Amino acid sequence: MKKILEQAILHEDLSQVELLLTDYEAKNPADFDIYSYKISHALLTKDYQQAFLLSQAAVQLNPFDIEANYNLMVCAELTAHYSDLFRSLLFIQFLQTNYNISVISDELLEQKMEQLRAIIT
Repeated sequence: MKKILEQAILHEDLSQVELLLTDYEAKNPADFDIYSYKISHALLTKDYQQAFLLSQAAVQLNPFDIEANYNLMVCAELTAHYSDLFRSLLFIQFLQTNYNISVISDELLEQKMEQLRAIIT
């Protein structure tokens, strides 16, 4: 079921995403991946504030999940929540450096840090 939901998200098929998301959540209410799916849905519908709130909740629940931190980075940037953006960038950098996992290139990460520094100074 995850693959079908992910394909619907990739194809931006909102009606299918909504149907599958409702079904998936009913069958798997405790699955952490539900946050990513709900965030993707909120982004597709341009409900950036809801996506941001969901991404915050995901990071609070599992702060060492690099995808949750990546989602928070994206959503914080979209909603101009710069302190959350900064924390997510630092945490992504920490996770990538110390756990040998990657969700964003080091160059793009540094570019985002520089852009943020320019905004807040």
